[in-house]
Amino acid sequence: FSYGSVLYNHKSELSPPLHSLILHTICSFFPEEFSPWFSFVINIPTFIITIIFLFFSVRLLKNEIMAILVCTWYGFSSVAIDTFIYLRPYALATALFTVILYLCLYMMKKVRQKERIKPWFFPVIGIVAYLGFMTHYYVILATGILTALICIWLMVRKRFKTMLAYGGTMLVALVLTILCCSNMFSVFGSQFDYIGSLTEEEYSLIYKCKMLINGIVGRLTYINIPYTKSALLQIILACLVFVIIISIPLIYLLRDTKGILMARKRVKSFVKKPMYYIKRLCKGVNWIYLILLIMTAIYTVIVSYTTTVGDVSEIYSRYLFALAPVIAIILTGVCHGFLKIIFRKKRIVSKAIMTLLFVTVIIADIGYYGSFTTYFFKKETVGQDMTEALTDTNVIYVELLTGLIGASSTRLKNANSYFLARPTKYDLYTDEYEAAMEQDEAVMLVVDDIYTDTAEYLCSMVEDEDQKQEVYDTYMEPYYEIITYFNDLYEDFTICKVSEEIVQGHKMDVYIVKPATGD
Repeated sequence: FSYGSVLYNHKSELSPPLHSLILHTICSFFPEEFSPWFSFVINIPTFIITIIFLFFSVRLLKNEIMAILVCTWYGFSSVAIDTFIYLRPYALATALFTVILYLCLYMMKKVRQKERIKPWFFPVIGIVAYLGFMTHYYVILATGILTALICIWLMVRKRFKTMLAYGGTMLVALVLTILCCSNMFSVFGSQFDYIGSLTEEEYSLIYKCKMLINGIVGRLTYINIPYTKSALLQIILACLVFVIIISIPLIYLLRDTKGILMARKRVKSFVKKPMYYIKRLCKGVNWIYLILLIMTAIYTVIVSYTTTVGDVSEIYSRYLFALAPVIAIILTGVCHGFLKIIFRKKRIVSKAIMTLLFVTVIIADIGYYGSFTTYFFKKETVGQDMTEALTDTNVIYVELLTGLIGASSTRLKNANSYFLARPTKYDLYTDEYEAAMEQDEAVMLVVDDIYTDTAEYLCSMVEDEDQKQEVYDTYMEPYYEIITYFNDLYEDFTICKVSEEIVQGHKMDVYIVKPATGD
């Protein structure tokens, strides 16, 4: 229960300390012990809270049946699995932001129905917002955008007192967070300096936004949005052109029919009184969905700009975990609204189609469980368990993908020491390697193998069998160079692979470079 170390470590951490303080409290009941269940004690209740308040949110917008379907869809989805088995603050952040979302929707419903907002509302949403802000800085970003948009909505409706009370409450929560996290701005500054030093020019902002959205939508719907170059836009434009070409002669041939005459009449009316019809359209728009959509879009753009998305691809979709329930709500509202327009006089049909869509996706969730290779907690081992292989050894860790050392911390917990080297600099540390060789313990090599899967994929695209091996070896050459270098490091022993293990979706290879004395 000594919290000094937690607060000290968070001086350089990119997230506020609430999750770490809670985790430290749980761990304090079990000194000298380690278990992932210490973190699951946080994640399991947060999953329940998220589902409950997602249900309340959808019920406010739709009905109880739709709320149950959305909760079942999200609850079984791959993104929910990723969120709540990932032992970081994102599960807690998702739960708190979902509670904030529900409270905002509750307030907006009261405003729309011209009902009085109860006095308890503003202190409650302020406390929840403060807890969310103290969990992750991106909760501040999402809540800030949502607050700004809702305040504009309240101002248009001339609910100025409510706007000031709501906006003021969120501002107080932000000020308290800044006072508690005095290093917030210095951390942001160092992060921007770090991002500015990276070379990500080849990744455009649009590319990174697509990558993030694909990471979430793909895990909700199993529909992948292509973020690399594709002909999708050209196909859509071609279809539109085709429809226009077909429609023009049909409209001319059917010009005297009732439907075309009615359409012409409406077009003329719109030309004469455009503002009248625009106001009617605005009254029919559900502004809640539009606010959520705009918030998600702005949030995604800012996250893409402020993180190294291109560095580790869709792993960085974790920054959208908190918005996954919101995206589920948006997709539900858009689909349901579209079907209601098509089947205006047969609402039972639109409800039946929506139910069928939900059931289909839920079955896909259950059927495809485990099909994604980037589950944060997924573990696949070939050979010896990586943790056992590294016990009581000195470890040379060649990290090709930035950040995996953190994911490997539990595998390295029983090692005597480890030395981290980057792929372009691993051959510059001769003195450190010699010092490790002089010890009695074994020296192990851990290499992030990001090459094999891609090499095998490239080979599958080559029809000539004689060229397959050439393509494979060409792509694997940087990996071979690493292994060759360490193979020659200790002349009395030829290195040998002892383990392969999936760490955060990436294959890690473990080699023994030098046996322990007496082995």
